[in-house]
Amino acid sequence: MRKTVVIAGGVLALAVGVVGGSYYVGGKIEDDFRAGVERIRGAGFDVRVLDYRRGVFGAQAETLWTLPSEEEPLSFTLAHAVSHGPLPAGKAAEIRTTLQLDAEASQALAPLLQGREPLEILSKVSWGGDHSHTLNVVDYRGPVEESEIVWGGMQGTVDVTSGGKATRGSLSLPVLTVRDPAGKNVDLQKAAITFDTTQPQDYHFWTGQALFSIERLAVGSGAPEQMVEVEGLGLTSSTALEGDLASTTIEFKANRFSGGGEVLQAPGVTLSLQRLDAGVLDAASRMAQEGAAVGEDIQAHNQRLLAAMMSQLPALLARSPLVEIKNLGATLPEGVVKADLRLAYVGKPGGLGFNPLVDVEGQANLALPQPLLERVLSARARQELERYMDVMDLGASEEEIADAVDETVRTRMEALTAQGVLVPKDGQWVSALEYKGGVLSINGNQTALGALGAMGLPL
Repeated sequence: MRKTVVIAGGVLALAVGVVGGSYYVGGKIEDDFRAGVERIRGAGFDVRVLDYRRGVFGAQAETLWTLPSEEEPLSFTLAHAVSHGPLPAGKAAEIRTTLQLDAEASQALAPLLQGREPLEILSKVSWGGDHSHTLNVVDYRGPVEESEIVWGGMQGTVDVTSGGKATRGSLSLPVLTVRDPAGKNVDLQKAAITFDTTQPQDYHFWTGQALFSIERLAVGSGAPEQMVEVEGLGLTSSTALEGDLASTTIEFKANRFSGGGEVLQAPGVTLSLQRLDAGVLDAASRMAQEGAAVGEDIQAHNQRLLAAMMSQLPALLARSPLVEIKNLGATLPEGVVKADLRLAYVGKPGGLGFNPLVDVEGQANLALPQPLLERVLSARARQELERYMDVMDLGASEEEIADAVDETVRTRMEALTAQGVLVPKDGQWVSALEYKGGVLSINGNQTALGALGAMGLPL
């Protein structure tokens, strides 16, 4: 099954890559076709034009795509039937793209395809150079080697402006279920991606918004205690540019999450990165595209990117970047947990270097039910005690362990409240932390930096 899954994954990667690429721009179809192939290389695909045969009212083209895999590269050929005039339905051109499989891939995917095209993309190009694409990947229900698969296909639409600087569209996957003989099951319901993005002039990164959603995802063996399930998942990413400063916000939320014996209602968090130097962000984006275009090893690419970012650190810090974590929380059986965090760089340009003790300011707020804190402290105390007993080769009854854990929790709770780390408010324990000028304050009282860890607060 592994080979089939890899090939099927390659088909999907091709679908996303082709639809997202700026293939067909303007009236000079072949020139722009070839130029578009070169642009797609920057997205991490190894693609080249095998053939382009132009006729009076159309053309036939083939492109070869090569995707990396753990064993050996996988190659696919796309066939493009181009109709370019004189008046193809009022458009400058229409293109039908299909996937041509080699013998091995055709045999592996034959049960899924049942004589249908595995991938079809219908594209229309306006006289002004704007182009739109409609994507369809076939559905399938039945066996794949030893597993039972339900694959709802994939549909999508993408609109791209002339020059490829603005794009919007959506992709949807109605259902995917896998029943493995070993008991490893996957159940995915109604996954979708929508996006509306623009590439600013003279920059390589994109601004705008993208939304990924899943109605339900369950993974595991089928037994409730071995299942991880999320319902109503939503992940929104947005990037904006004002002048030469960029900001990015990522919001995660779900209706329900269960796994590892825990059930969370309405979990969520929002991460915000503000006052990012656009030049630094552009350099990172450009380097990522260049590495993908030449097929650079991931580890080598990450090391090169890290070294480059470290060299750009002074420029990044000069803009006083800000990191915020907001609306971190969920509802547990014990009650509602809420937290937020804010970190800002306040160092002065031209200083003696980055000093995190004085160049960073931060605030954090936490509110949680007392029963939940006691449960967390109890679990940590038990782990510490069992680890100590194992190292020292000591034995104890469950009653003795429970008594020792209860005593540890009581001692730590007394220390936290006596030191003012936690204060009661509206039926919850709350804590407000502020770090400024190398001084930590908790609920308005100055506290040594190591105080929280010394008192056993789980960080």
